[in-house]
Amino acid sequence: VNPLTGVGVPKLIVDGSGGASAFIDGIQWGGSVLYFSDVNAGTNSNGVVVEYDPAKYNAANLALAVSPYRNPSNKIVGMALDKTGQLIGCSVMDADNKPLGRVVKIAKTGAYTSVATTNANLLISPNDLVVRKSDNTIYVTDPAYQNPDATKNYVWRIDPTGKVNTLKEFDMLDRPNGIGMTKDESLLYVSVTAPQNGPKAFVGRYKLKPDG
Repeated sequence: VNPLTGVGVPKLIVDGSGGASAFIDGIQWGGSVLYFSDVNAGTNSNGVVVEYDPAKYNAANLALAVSPYRNPSNKIVGMALDKTGQLIGCSVMDADNKPLGRVVKIAKTGAYTSVATTNANLLISPNDLVVRKSDNTIYVTDPAYQNPDATKNYVWRIDPTGKVNTLKEFDMLDRPNGIGMTKDESLLYVSVTAPQNGPKAFVGRYKLKPDG
């Protein structure tokens, strides 16, 4: 389903004036609603995952269609939906805004369920993710923004069992950021900012083996 089909002129759904909603990330279409992370909003600027319902849209009152889905969010940045429709996100802080890299299942209330968490050199600062819908394998970029002592950046593969594997290692000046996958799950795309080996950012394309 393409939520933009036939919408005509783009609609403003969030007004970022006055410092509000200045950092939007993790946009995901959930079939009937749109999810996104307002990373610096909420209590103690700990972030809010927001739900937008197009059926409630009112140009005169944007707030009617936009409501908190998870507040606070523990600094959720990138998000994705798994094959069951479960919202998965990259969380980079705990509730006290202390660095804690996790990939979590996002629920409206209650404790997060960690799919994978910081462990030794793993998941230093997960940034974006994509889910292979055939088996719920998760691919995560980790540019280590939250850890000045990190010596490498990574793309991780998280198996359905929760095991974290190194898929790709980058030098510190190469920052893997956004990530996406073709519909047939054969190719993985990774955007790299501040590349070490050239003056421009680039998008890398990687062929996935059947086992991921």
